[in-house]
Amino acid sequence: MKKKGDLEFDVVLKILLALVILLIILGLIFIFKGKAVNILEKIKDVFRFGA
Repeated sequence: MKKKGDLEFDVVLKILLALVILLIILGLIFIFKGKAVNILEKIKDVFRFGA
């Protein structure tokens, strides 16, 4: 018999997996934040000097 507040293990596992993936994505964004700005600046320089 399922109670109203009862969470199954697979639901908790899915929530934890989603949180881990979200933390990994946020970490990657934080790590590559400065490098992405440098890449965009290089692309701007190519178009500025190429035209």
